[in-house]
Amino acid sequence: MRRRLGLYTGLIVIAIVSAMLIWQAWGQPYALRRTLDTARSSYPGLAKNNPTAAWWALAGWLLLWVGYGTGIWLIKRQAKASQRALILIIVGGWLVMALPWMNSYPGSSLDIFDYNFRGHMVAHLGVSPLARPPIDVIEDSVYPYLAWRKAVDSYGPVWEYISAATHSIAGDQPSLRATLAVALSAYRGLALLASLGIGLGLWALLRRHGQASLGLVLWLWNPLVLYETANGGHNDVLMMGVLLLAFWLLQRGHGVGAVLTLVLAAHIKIIALLLLPPFALWYWRQHGFTAMLKAGLIAAPLAVLGSWLLFAPLGGWATLPRWWKERDGLVTGSLATWWAMSQSPTSTITLETFAAAGKVFGLIFGAIVLPVLWVGWRQRSPLALACWAVLITYLLIGSFWFQQWYVLWLLPWAILAQGRWPVRISVAYTFLASGLMYFQGWGNTWLTHTFGPNAVSIANAIPTFLILLATLGWMGALIKQRSAADHETPPPP
Repeated sequence: MRRRLGLYTGLIVIAIVSAMLIWQAWGQPYALRRTLDTARSSYPGLAKNNPTAAWWALAGWLLLWVGYGTGIWLIKRQAKASQRALILIIVGGWLVMALPWMNSYPGSSLDIFDYNFRGHMVAHLGVSPLARPPIDVIEDSVYPYLAWRKAVDSYGPVWEYISAATHSIAGDQPSLRATLAVALSAYRGLALLASLGIGLGLWALLRRHGQASLGLVLWLWNPLVLYETANGGHNDVLMMGVLLLAFWLLQRGHGVGAVLTLVLAAHIKIIALLLLPPFALWYWRQHGFTAMLKAGLIAAPLAVLGSWLLFAPLGGWATLPRWWKERDGLVTGSLATWWAMSQSPTSTITLETFAAAGKVFGLIFGAIVLPVLWVGWRQRSPLALACWAVLITYLLIGSFWFQQWYVLWLLPWAILAQGRWPVRISVAYTFLASGLMYFQGWGNTWLTHTFGPNAVSIANAIPTFLILLATLGWMGALIKQRSAADHETPPPP
């Protein structure tokens, strides 16, 4: 009993101290009521590149990770503690830590401002963000806050409808600053609800295995997850929540429903389609080729019809070629970026070179992921592990446009797979990606001044390179271990 009370007390203390730290380092210095008058800014800009603020932010971020690791360690030591008490403490602590982030300026990504304006385009202007960019319907008061002013939106119609509803719920306030503050809170609240849904879904799927509380804290208390939802408000967690629903349906033999739900997630972000092959192979393994073919033949026309109906009010499938063309040459933060730089003799790299880099690494990704899937299918690996393998292969090899919040795609699948190394690699990746977030802000000016104009792009790909080496090392050790087991001679009778 005393040890359980120590566990509960320790988790509560970690949550409160972390919340106070977030408030002191980011919530209070960059409060929305004071900073929203500054468009397209960042934490370093708002702090006027003060070195003291930079070191305080770095120390605070590292301490958040120490608290996260301590929370995981505490739960591992007390696996038999009351699950009901733990879930209340973990969810309550998550909410306490999220609130200070909601009061802070979005310091590393301006996407949330684009969400809001494009939601306004759908809800109030009757203009499709998939067909026309913001510059076509410019509103002087909000326009300076946008990051993607001349490009059509890169998301699917399901997200546009959700965004329009979120913008409408936020409504108009007496001043622009108040309007933006309420809108940001609405989008952040949506991301937090989706994140909580993922956490509770993980808890429900893992409770039979005795790993429910550990899975919940691994997800909800991860500092990058907290930051990118409560502060960045990214819609990736919404896509991931729908994918987990598709996973749940597939686990229960609802092949058609699982495919349609996965396609629905792809109409939030198209990247969800990467999980269609592992879903199909797993269903084949569990129910046979005929059942898989039957489910596919039923689901395919329904998915096509549903996609057409979803796209139709926003310009239809005719909007897709422009979206593809505008993003063809966008390469950053990836190994493809390094390759593109190596192909250019000068510091100026053409869009054609960047586009070629994306295609080259896309082909390499396809050449690697197919045998990975086949081996996993033959060895009867869990579906969650197959999904994790596809996504990490994409992030390490195929993702020519990399952002730190993309790493959040990995964590739920690693937790569901219950594999020690996938979880370790995913958590390490979120830590390194959060370091990337830090240097994208405070370190960019120093990197550029010290090492030249390409230094930032090179630094942005370092986390991916390090995780690639760690993953290859883990795979090599696993292959060596299995090979040794296969060559062991059986003991004499």
